[in-house]
Amino acid sequence: MSVFIRLCISLLLCILLFNRSYSQFEWITYDKIDEIMDRMNAVNGLNCYQKQPSELVLPEEAVYQKPSIEMLKKDIIMRNRTQLLHIRNIAHRNALLFSYLFQRLFDFEEPGLTYILLHNAADVTGGRSMINGSGVYFDQDKYYPHWYKNFFNKTIPLFGPYAWRADDFYDAFNWRNEWTNQTIQEEDSGAGRNHQYTSRYNRRNEWYSKWLPDQTRNDQGRGKPVHTVQLLLAERMYKLRDVPQNIEFYGPPHPEDPQGPTLWTRPYFDCGRSDKWIISAVSPIVDIYPRHTEYRHLQAMRNLAVAVTHIDFLMTDINQCIEVGPTSAQTNDPQSKQPNMFAGTDKCKPTTRCEPLFGFGFRRGGYQCLCQPGFRYPPYQDGPFQGYIIEKATKEEYENNFDCLKVECINHQYTSRYNRRNEWYSKWLPDQTRNDQGRGKPVHTVQLLLAERMYKLRDVPQNIEFYGPPHPEDPQGPTLWTRPYFDCGRSDKWIISAVSPIVDIYPRHTEYRHLQAMRNLAVAVTHIDFLMTDINQCIEVGPTSAQTNDPQSKQPNMFAGTDKCKPTTRCEPLFGFGFRRGGYQCLCQPGFRYPPYQDGPFQGYIIEKATKEEYENNFDCLKVELYLQVPQNFYQSNIEVFASRTRRSIDYNSNISNESIYNDLSKDPILPLLIESIPKVNPIATISSPTSSFLKSSVDRFASFSGKLITGFDNYKSEDYMKKNRKKRYAYERPTRVATIMQLYDRLSRDPQLCEFMTEDELTMPGDALNDVDIQFESQARLALTLSHFLSSFYQIVNPAEDFPLRKAELDLTDEQLIGEVLAAAGGDYKVVGVGIFFDRGKFRNYRLPYFGPYAYRAEKDISRKYTVVDWAGLPDGYENEIWFRTLKARWATNADRSELTEHWLKLFIRSDYSGNALVHHESGFPLYSYAPELKHGQWFPPTFQCSRNYTLPRQWIVTYAVPFFGLDALGINLEFKGVVRVDAYLNYLDINQCSMPHYVPNAFKGSDRCDYQSTVCEPIFGRGFILGTYKCRCRPGYEYPFIDYNDFFNGDAMDKQWEILMSNNSLLSRFDQLKCRIAIASSIRPLNLILLLLTISFAMLINR
Repeated sequence: MSVFIRLCISLLLCILLFNRSYSQFEWITYDKIDEIMDRMNAVNGLNCYQKQPSELVLPEEAVYQKPSIEMLKKDIIMRNRTQLLHIRNIAHRNALLFSYLFQRLFDFEEPGLTYILLHNAADVTGGRSMINGSGVYFDQDKYYPHWYKNFFNKTIPLFGPYAWRADDFYDAFNWRNEWTNQTIQEEDSGAGRNHQYTSRYNRRNEWYSKWLPDQTRNDQGRGKPVHTVQLLLAERMYKLRDVPQNIEFYGPPHPEDPQGPTLWTRPYFDCGRSDKWIISAVSPIVDIYPRHTEYRHLQAMRNLAVAVTHIDFLMTDINQCIEVGPTSAQTNDPQSKQPNMFAGTDKCKPTTRCEPLFGFGFRRGGYQCLCQPGFRYPPYQDGPFQGYIIEKATKEEYENNFDCLKVECINHQYTSRYNRRNEWYSKWLPDQTRNDQGRGKPVHTVQLLLAERMYKLRDVPQNIEFYGPPHPEDPQGPTLWTRPYFDCGRSDKWIISAVSPIVDIYPRHTEYRHLQAMRNLAVAVTHIDFLMTDINQCIEVGPTSAQTNDPQSKQPNMFAGTDKCKPTTRCEPLFGFGFRRGGYQCLCQPGFRYPPYQDGPFQGYIIEKATKEEYENNFDCLKVELYLQVPQNFYQSNIEVFASRTRRSIDYNSNISNESIYNDLSKDPILPLLIESIPKVNPIATISSPTSSFLKSSVDRFASFSGKLITGFDNYKSEDYMKKNRKKRYAYERPTRVATIMQLYDRLSRDPQLCEFMTEDELTMPGDALNDVDIQFESQARLALTLSHFLSSFYQIVNPAEDFPLRKAELDLTDEQLIGEVLAAAGGDYKVVGVGIFFDRGKFRNYRLPYFGPYAYRAEKDISRKYTVVDWAGLPDGYENEIWFRTLKARWATNADRSELTEHWLKLFIRSDYSGNALVHHESGFPLYSYAPELKHGQWFPPTFQCSRNYTLPRQWIVTYAVPFFGLDALGINLEFKGVVRVDAYLNYLDINQCSMPHYVPNAFKGSDRCDYQSTVCEPIFGRGFILGTYKCRCRPGYEYPFIDYNDFFNGDAMDKQWEILMSNNSLLSRFDQLKCRIAIASSIRPLNLILLLLTISFAMLINR
């Protein structure tokens, strides 16, 4: 006993001293993520003013894959970069807007102070989770504030209105004391304390030096790209002007220019404002400077300001994976040359590969580890290893888990004798024929009779001889059979193959002709499922094998004699039962007859199901006591009567009666005995014995068989039954609804002119084709929401009748300002076809027509600088009867309740005087508030092909999102419906999800994938657009990928292609049955731990004592 105690103490000391277990996070080494986190945690809102400027910025490579135009045109923008893409689009849009308005309008018509403030605030409220701040910063003495009284053609030192989402936890109007994200604070950065944002000592002007100051001198427009706008305004209702108006203005650089329209800053700390680490997108605003001067040689188009939007750096996803592919030196893509600071910080094992995920922000674990080619997941693992789980593991858990298992038994050497499925190889190969060309190879002769011309063959035929497989009369025959074998790793079924040789000369081109010979170089193999092969349970009756020369009669039958026919019956095999019992029938021996209740032979599958008692008391034939003379003469007319009877419908079979079948035959006096021998009773009614209850399930089959024997007509081969069987085959084909949708999409995409011959319903897809549209096109929907928030806040806050001491009151919106809004929105997003603002009747007062609906779109599908603006009120049908306008108007025109909308609070701080010595509250009130809709208040409409009869609008497949905007009524008290903002996006950017989904998910394409549901699971692939086959079939737990290539899944394109081949006439060429995962082979058993071994020995020693 003392020995056992000493041994246990020794083991305990070994565990404590040498087997140290690391807890969570202790085993992770210090890396770049820890370095950046330490730098971020060292700065806060209290000490940021004491920090050096270098401590308030992070390295540029901390943000990887910033969206640029080069990447937008040829790369897939994944979901983990959607937020960065949105702030890039908004910055570009604001630059286009103010460049157009400043150059297009006269000073007093330009946007006022409140216009700019509300515009920046709408960017933040509409962007919600995508934008944290938006602003416009002017260069030193470059802004002309026309909204000051008696201040014409004068500039102010600095002007930089900037809005961000504020912390409203302690605000008096937030009585819940909860963060709402609905309070926006906006200040003029060019006024008050720390207003010198142009200084190099400023701690938050990382964006300033990107475009400012502009050193352009006197050559007007030098280096500034020109944007072209074509205006098609309404002459009167439902009539456009005959001559369009063309406008040119200078704006931000073209997307294809080397620098691009938008630049990115390094991550920096927004000290004294939001006190967060942010990253900004910056785009230049172009205007002429100086404006009104007699010294025209000094005037030039310059970058006078920048539009800035930013996002919280903690919300930006990082990429911990090492990029696999061409190096930066091997590619011309500038995005591939961007360094990734966090590459290689993942914890994927060597048997796995890393793939980044979306939505994790700046924290560890935003990746997943997929198996390398040739490896599979363990049986307990469902899908890839998640990075956030790996990062939380202890050292022991990490070392003993998160590994893929090597795939065994991937064998492509089908010529090897160790191959498990090459039963067919040795039948004809290898061929040992040496040098006697054609020795033993049969000659086949072909006579060609080709056409000399139309309706005339050649006079002399052409005779051709070639060597081929053996002749059918040769002893061996042209085809040999294999034994039934298991097709391991492929179809995983028991199969039997037919093998025939392919003959050719070998070697082909050589000077050593004595080596050439006709040989069997290959074999043609076809196989069938062994379970589909019928077996013969009957004993063969006839001459013995020794008495016949037929080689087939010499083949033994393994299953002969396994039938259950009684001695009074004889066995006859049946067709179509496959490898299962009961594929025979028992017919009466000569001199015996069936019992009265038995209609035809005893079926073998019924006999095999019978109990012992049922078998002993049934399935016997009765001996015939009285023999009749066999008729010697038969009349052809009677046979015709049988053949020409009327076929009954399936519905009439419910009332089976032999009397109704042979009604016409009873009138024939020639066959009275034959008619009398047929029982005139319903066979269903005669089966009432308990011992025969199992026969009722096959009554229909017996009735059909008896009818066939007597009348020669098989009821089950009727035309209706054959049609029903043919329809069943379509259950395995692609749903016709999916095919119809894609055919309509492809046809109109190839030939848009076909839409002129189609109705509106034919040009519209079903609504469930837009699965996941609210996520994929969220950025485009928020673009419409941003415009709605701006218009709603403007029409609820601005009062043109107000009077202020220093500045003028804000004027109502003009048609040119709204044209600029839709123009800039359409030009800022490459996925957008067009953007429109559509007012209800009489709601836009500064216009001469009752309706006003400016709609802007790019003249070319690609990213360009050419835009077209159409007043939809001038189109022949207008827009007031469009489905998207009527739907939203019916919902909100009579019930614009504040309780259903979202309330936003605006803390606006403006300059107190011209010089900006201090910041004061906005004169209209503090805080100001407005009610605006959210994404859920808008609506997505089904995909439509926009077919403009007069080519005014682009002919494209579009997806429409519409959202209302509101303002105060004429009394200034209640909210009223003002109109609709509409955004059209390209349908070809919408990804299709073909994977299976619950029944309540509206998706026209769900369940149309071709994955094998037993061994694989379907996963969608995003970024490929509106095409089929954008999915992958990943192996389920317990299964493994059977091929050695660079994939660990089956691509949906290959699955669909092989399925189409399978369904075509070339079905034998399809590999569809091979595109499935196989059952995983168990890994080897690991040895037991040394401690467990010692404990076992100790326990055995204790028992022996």
